[in-house]
Amino acid sequence: MAMSKEELPITAQHYLVCDTKDCEKNCQFYCNFCHRQLCEQCRGEHQKSTHTNNHEVVAYKQRKLQLPVEKCNLHPSRNIDILCKECNVPLCAKCVFMKEHAGHQLEDLEEKYAEKIAFCRSEISKIQEHFLSTSEGLRKEIKEDVMGIKKTMDDIRVSIKAEAQSLKELVDMEKSDKLEQANKMEETLLKTLNSQEKTYEDYTEYLEKLLKEFHSYESLRKIQTSGENEGYHTVTQDGELIFTDKENKVINRIKQENTITEFIKTGEWKPISIQSSHINGDILLGMKREKEAKVTRYNKIGEEIQNIQRGNIGQELYRYPRYITENINGDICTSDNNKRAVVVVNKSGQHRFSYTGQGSSFIPFGICTDLFGHIIVCDIIFKNKTIDILDQDGRLLSTLLAPQHGIHRPRIVCVDDENNIHVGQWNTNTVKVYKYLQ
Repeated sequence: MAMSKEELPITAQHYLVCDTKDCEKNCQFYCNFCHRQLCEQCRGEHQKSTHTNNHEVVAYKQRKLQLPVEKCNLHPSRNIDILCKECNVPLCAKCVFMKEHAGHQLEDLEEKYAEKIAFCRSEISKIQEHFLSTSEGLRKEIKEDVMGIKKTMDDIRVSIKAEAQSLKELVDMEKSDKLEQANKMEETLLKTLNSQEKTYEDYTEYLEKLLKEFHSYESLRKIQTSGENEGYHTVTQDGELIFTDKENKVINRIKQENTITEFIKTGEWKPISIQSSHINGDILLGMKREKEAKVTRYNKIGEEIQNIQRGNIGQELYRYPRYITENINGDICTSDNNKRAVVVVNKSGQHRFSYTGQGSSFIPFGICTDLFGHIIVCDIIFKNKTIDILDQDGRLLSTLLAPQHGIHRPRIVCVDDENNIHVGQWNTNTVKVYKYLQ
């Protein structure tokens, strides 16, 4: 049974076929749960099956369109399928638990998408009805105009051909003279150019040699920094590399065209560690001045906007903030090996907790966080030499890597978007990569 014109979508170019395997009958119905096209026979079987008898099956024209798959920017492993009505932004199932959407009214994005598509189809249908009612008269007028234009152009063509024939005779005569002159000029120019060919070949060869030497120099370029066993470089949201120069007390920036410029001056404070926020692009700096230490926040253009130095009761928070990172909830996590602690403050600078290990000794070095808010830190104490994972509140979840996994002198650690953990080890010039989440 073929589909009627009303049952086909507005943009249809051919009839629709049932999605059931080995069934080639015309589609008349649609399962909104499975997003499958069904013929009349397969619809009956679909509604009788104990696995699918509770699915909503409707006429194809009344179907709900399937929401296009789009990954969440904050949680790349999740699909966007929810709309926050108050913020008017799409969310994934994990985003709804974020603080900025707490208590907001949420909608099913697929339902909203279906409403918009239905509205657009209705408007298109109205436009088509209006166009069909007015186009017939226009078509008749256009046909008459086409015939009139064709007759006029036929007359013009006859006139052009007659005039062209006359001009052709004059052109042929002129052409013969000009060709003879051109042949003589060509002969003279070729003699001159051939004598210069060897000179140009030598010059081109010399330029190619210079270019090869220049590109070789560019590919081998290195940047000398004053950082040592510290988190002294990071990449901004704009793809620019920034790094600390604690001797000159500045932060330098390398743009994508490889030019180095001074970005931030830190005054009397020596910049030790640096991190570019993945949340808002702010720059977080761990700094030291004589017996004092602090963490300072700068905005994207290098303006100082926050200083964090003491805790809620005036206690000293830092001694040597060697590595620094930011968690997904905005917490600033600092590895302070002189204090033998991982110090964590919230985005307002209030002290949340300090993790000092599980045993009698703990010397933290490299630190990072993952997509789930876990804190991952290197412990370089002589007996342990491990990489540990904590939850957002500083509770030890487990030891990720230990000497039996090939880790001997871990100094720095980071996690990529595919849940691989990268470990840099002291005095080896090597980075080891492990898969720690499936």
